[in-house]
Amino acid sequence: SAITSSAGRQTSASPQPPPIVPSAWPAERMIILAPASRGVEPFVRAIVPVTAEKNAKIDGKWYMELTSHRWYLENASDSGYAERLRHVELIKAGARTLMVMCEAKDIAEAAQILGLEPFLDRKPKALSGGQRQRVALGRAIVRQPKVFLMDEPLSNLDAKLRVQTRVQILKLHQRLQTTFIYVTHDQVEAMTMGDRIVVLNNGIVQQFDTPQTLYEHPVNLFVAGFIGSPAMNFLNVKVGGDGQAALTAGDGFNVPVPERLLSQAGADRGQEVVMGIRPEDLKDARFPGRDDLPKIRAKVDVVENMGSENFVYFSVGNKPFTARMDPRSSDIQPGQSIDVAIDTGHIHLFDPKSEKALVSRGAPAAAVPAIKEAEQAQPQQVR
Repeated sequence: SAITSSAGRQTSASPQPPPIVPSAWPAERMIILAPASRGVEPFVRAIVPVTAEKNAKIDGKWYMELTSHRWYLENASDSGYAERLRHVELIKAGARTLMVMCEAKDIAEAAQILGLEPFLDRKPKALSGGQRQRVALGRAIVRQPKVFLMDEPLSNLDAKLRVQTRVQILKLHQRLQTTFIYVTHDQVEAMTMGDRIVVLNNGIVQQFDTPQTLYEHPVNLFVAGFIGSPAMNFLNVKVGGDGQAALTAGDGFNVPVPERLLSQAGADRGQEVVMGIRPEDLKDARFPGRDDLPKIRAKVDVVENMGSENFVYFSVGNKPFTARMDPRSSDIQPGQSIDVAIDTGHIHLFDPKSEKALVSRGAPAAAVPAIKEAEQAQPQQVR
């Protein structure tokens, strides 16, 4: 099922499609991602219309035109359970409320999909949080919805259970092949579960694209800093260099960069820009294959050994950086001075005033459709 949403306020008696809206493809997993309390609610309300002013389209029909007993959308958020009912009755009630016929085989199939067969005769207080979440999904499955809307379904689970339930939801999608719209504040959930992600900030769409594109080609400082863990390093620099171009920031920070990087960004010598570099693009200079990369001298502040990788927090002068290094760098100690190699092929440049990326996918930022859409589509902001 194809679904589009409008977060704008309708001014006419009949709903009109907004000029630019995020649209979910059939059988797509679309993630709505934003920091906590940063404008998600109006966006969700545009999909689940609680008033005539907020509407969504499913298969080309405005959602408000569907009669109340034929809702095709099921909200699978954690919403509490009737303690007096067994789970088999709760799942059946999920269908009954929408006047959908639910037979024993339908409940059995939903339970089998979710691994709930041994628990159907238990009451909610006898199950774990993850099992209760799966019961909520079971209530949705028996309604045979065309679109699933999941509003932070994993928010109350511990770390291990979050991973397990995340895998269950992905398996469920593979089996049902219907459209999933998933709301979360966790960018790891968004990156691992989404076909495409809507990144919101204060109710404004910042970028709408695939996880890999968001990671490699963020259109502004907000997306660049929000996507990725640890977060991207940012530094105010000046474009300099008498011969080869370089990014300079004082305190010994002078990094030669390819002329192509500046020409693509339209940056001139003497111009001030914001440099962004991801932690994995800062490397231990001691190892082979890094001789041709520019290097900076840094003082190590903190080292976090994760086993499979090391997070090294260091400073150049008073400028802090975070690097993600492989296990070969486990001998690095706080207080030590090290040489850090910078992969300049993955440097991002941003305008310090507009905060837009100066280059994206090899094109000037102004030509990137995602930025134009974000500027033209002005969803209602949270007040």
